[in-house]
Amino acid sequence: MKIRINNKTFFFFNNFSVKLILGSVASSFSFLARFNPNNLEHRILFKPLSFNKIEVFTDENRLLLTGIIVNHDFNSEKNPQLVKISGYSLGGVLEDNTIPLSLYPLESINRSLKDITERLLKAFNLKLLIDSSVLNEVNLIYKKTIASPTESIKNYISKLSSQRNIVLSHNEKGDIIFFRPNINLRPKILFNDKNTINISLLVKGQGLHSEISVLRQPSKDNNNLTPSSSSSAEIPFSS
Repeated sequence: MKIRINNKTFFFFNNFSVKLILGSVASSFSFLARFNPNNLEHRILFKPLSFNKIEVFTDENRLLLTGIIVNHDFNSEKNPQLVKISGYSLGGVLEDNTIPLSLYPLESINRSLKDITERLLKAFNLKLLIDSSVLNEVNLIYKKTIASPTESIKNYISKLSSQRNIVLSHNEKGDIIFFRPNINLRPKILFNDKNTINISLLVKGQGLHSEISVLRQPSKDNNNLTPSSSSSAEIPFSS
């Protein structure tokens, strides 16, 4: 694993961990590093609240993540301690921020998912990539959408994209991506007892549903709507 902070390679770190998440605007990382307060470069790289840019590479120089350092955990003890540093991909800022006042009003009328998203991302210098699998859906027009003043930008975009059956994701450069997986593609890797040390399966049935109901109310343009619709699925239980 290789790390670059503010375009400078950083060599001395331990316990590096990266969590890559497909259906999210950001992945996360953390590592331990030695901080030398007498080293000017260290004082710059490890200065809290600097939000320094970080790039994570594999040993083969393949880019895994582009993000910012968000958290510093310093400890002062009898023996010198390593500093824990963590953060997330560039898109992580969308999880921590609501829509800024400069982009008000919160209401969007006759705008597409592409237009709404690009307008919000521009405020944070983020780029939107649209896969060909959802090109039509992202350009469909919403008659009217309203964001809550207290919800994060990520939640608002995710809410709209899920209505179109679109996956909200990101890439190794920190760009935001709209796409839909191709379920007909062949698996890239198969895990079995020959290439793994441990495999586990955890199944949680608590959130499983047997019936979904949707309620709606007639509008002035259509008074003949059915007020409710339900879909049931039989779940077998052994006695």
